[in-house]
Amino acid sequence: AAAEATPAKPAAPKTPPPPPPDTTSTQARGAKALTRQGWADVDRKRYTSAESNFKKALQATPNHGPAHFGQGYVRERLNDKAGALDAYCKAQLYAGSDTELRREVRGRLNAIKATCP
Repeated sequence: AAAEATPAKPAAPKTPPPPPPDTTSTQARGAKALTRQGWADVDRKRYTSAESNFKKALQATPNHGPAHFGQGYVRERLNDKAGALDAYCKAQLYAGSDTELRREVRGRLNAIKATCP
């Protein structure tokens, strides 16, 4: 006599995997925190540390206008007008609807007597 096939047990329903973490907002929060730390360093005239924090912020979020502005400010303090201009122009480019940042950038560009290309 042929053995009767036992019906297969239905598979347990799979739970869907959790959604991936929202790295964009995590990176943006990291960039903001690093930018705040950069400005705290500027206040203490620790320009090397400030620049490092602004660079880290930009590694996390390359279009973070405030970090570009901070980097420009540090470059200006270190008498690197070309570096300051480059960073200020990037800050202006990424300022979006941030009118305060746009105003600050205009003020610094006036201070170094330069305009963005």
